[in-house]
Amino acid sequence: RYSGAIFRTEKQLQEFKEFFEPLKNDPSLTRAIEMGEREIAGRVDLIKRDKTAIDKFLQNL
Repeated sequence: RYSGAIFRTEKQLQEFKEFFEPLKNDPSLTRAIEMGEREIAGRVDLIKRDKTAIDKFLQNL
């Protein structure tokens, strides 16, 4: 799991970036930070794309 596994909003993505930016210069952390950013950004995009359809589906259950 990456450090961003629980985050799912634009605000959380921004906070993650701000918090970890100073640590990106550490080679042992760079990959994990970048993967966390990508994972959160992907989740944010997925929610934006599918939220309406999922809400509609759940209302019809």
